[in-house]
Amino acid sequence: MPVQNSKPPAPPELLKLIFCKCKGNCGAMCGCRKAGMKCSAVCFHCSGETCSNVMELSELINENDFDDEPPTLTPLPPVLPLVFNSETRSDAEPLPGPSKRLRTE
Repeated sequence: MPVQNSKPPAPPELLKLIFCKCKGNCGAMCGCRKAGMKCSAVCFHCSGETCSNVMELSELINENDFDDEPPTLTPLPPVLPLVFNSETRSDAEPLPGPSKRLRTE
């Protein structure tokens, strides 16, 4: 029998953000505002564009700042190529195959 999870499917802030259904200016009753978040494109009526609880352009720019330096890449260790030829295959012991017995579970 599957084990049911008792945890919520997402953090409460995210659930409140998704279910913001303000019909007007997203005032004091706005679920996003109550959670301390700004409205976004997933909000039902305002779509994060036509209300007073939207993120300012300067906030968006600061949130998406990227480092001027590219990330440091760590090289992977070299991988030795596997070469099979007729000598290698004839000297090797055969590997056991799958069991031929039927499971009776």
